[in-house]
Amino acid sequence: MELGTGVIVDEKGTRRQVNEDDIIIYAPDLLPAVLPLVERNIFLLDAVVAHIEVKSTLSPDELNAAVKSAMAVRGLVSSYVGMREISAVFAYNSTAAVRSELVRLEEQTTKLGWNEPIPPLSFICVDQKECYMHGRIGDSPETWFKLVPDAPDDSTLAFISSIASSVNKIRDSREFVQIARFVYDTSKAEPVK
Repeated sequence: MELGTGVIVDEKGTRRQVNEDDIIIYAPDLLPAVLPLVERNIFLLDAVVAHIEVKSTLSPDELNAAVKSAMAVRGLVSSYVGMREISAVFAYNSTAAVRSELVRLEEQTTKLGWNEPIPPLSFICVDQKECYMHGRIGDSPETWFKLVPDAPDDSTLAFISSIASSVNKIRDSREFVQIARFVYDTSKAEPVK
């Protein structure tokens, strides 16, 4: 796995621009980053296994932006067989001193009209406060888990280790990854006179 920031492109040419506060985790053995030596990388969706929004302070507006970003990434199209990428948000602080970050996330998701069984953000973590993951642990059904209920100081470590474990599963699930699906359609090209 490797990390980067830049533009995620799907097989239809749709782009999702990410800013410098975002982290893209991708599997270069599936498909390498395109133009990795320029200021902004281009990542083909089939190789992207996670997208993480990083926030200094998680306010309602910042959480809303993170949910919208996750929804935009989820809206990208690919024909590979396998698990979709993780979308997550990590913050160093939060404006919600007492309220649960999961409650705030669920409120934002509902306000934005998301009605899929899998939430657009599957991880939410605030350093030294709390960390939640949507998925399976062992043979459990797919649901939300509070990863460190008795040790909030370990929330960042729980976030990192859970993301690391999850991206390996996603990478190993991917089949039918082909760069040919990302080739630009030149049927409308015209010769220069």
